[in-house]
Amino acid sequence: MNMKRFIWILVITTFILGFLGFRYADKMCREYMDAPLNVDIIKDQLSFMTEGVNLPKGDWSYGIDISHHQPFVFWKNLKVYTDHNGRTVWKKKNAAKETGIDYVIMKASEGESFRDWRFKRRWEKADKFTYKRGAYHFFRPGKDAEVQAKNYISQVGDIGPEDFPPILDVEKTDGLPAEAINKRALEWLQIIEKHYGRKPIIYANPHYLNNILSTEITQKYPVWVANYGVSRPSWNRWHMWQFTDRALVRGVGCADLNVLPLR
Repeated sequence: MNMKRFIWILVITTFILGFLGFRYADKMCREYMDAPLNVDIIKDQLSFMTEGVNLPKGDWSYGIDISHHQPFVFWKNLKVYTDHNGRTVWKKKNAAKETGIDYVIMKASEGESFRDWRFKRRWEKADKFTYKRGAYHFFRPGKDAEVQAKNYISQVGDIGPEDFPPILDVEKTDGLPAEAINKRALEWLQIIEKHYGRKPIIYANPHYLNNILSTEITQKYPVWVANYGVSRPSWNRWHMWQFTDRALVRGVGCADLNVLPLR
């Protein structure tokens, strides 16, 4: 192969990979930020990837939640470094404190048929490295709740007594009214609770908890609240708190970080 041909192949390959990367990033922005990829989002993400976020004050047990969107997990190195201001940093040499990760929650399934292809191996790895494990289902209100519950059960299998109870991630409405969302979410919760003999956990943000989910759900099931940029969640009845999606976590990268109160 002559040099000119090699250069052209390299240029074309780089262009294709760049285009596919842009499409994927744009898809993620539209799905999780409800906006197309743009310069402001890129600047915002880059700043947090280099600067990190502050850990909340208090005594906590820390954990991460991951999905197939995090391509690498270095299980031996999961920890959080913070500087003198309590802000997460990349390098140990810049850190004033090192905090260990105690639990890993991972996406198992979504909707009626999607199953996270990284889940099985990571579920086993978390157990091998003695992290407490959790598995969540990304709920699609527009889909059949019973089918979604069976999808989760088939993917996860058994859940041990040391693992977190099953978790239902409710973020989307799929264009449905609150009454329909609650009916289907409650059906999923009841099926899962009957199957595992454990009360599932609900993951949602304060807006969803206050304006969409019924008290029949929020008062009956433990809440894992996602509330960013605050000293404490605005939803008072919470069991676990996801305080950021932009922490610098050694062994994963820029990730969601959660706390449980130490008792």
